[in-house]
Amino acid sequence: MEKKTVAQLIQSMVLLSKRFYSLSYFIEELNKYLPYENASEHFDILKKLRRILDYID
Repeated sequence: MEKKTVAQLIQSMVLLSKRFYSLSYFIEELNKYLPYENASEHFDILKKLRRILDYID
């Protein structure tokens, strides 16, 4: 899978979150597609994205 920029991840999350009933389930699904070698970096990104999506919802 190609690497995505943070902006692309945000856009994908906003679009896809509309399809999922709970944000936590969505983040679990997204975690399956993130490379494990950058797990801590991605965890920080996910925490920020979660705050953004909580604000949007």
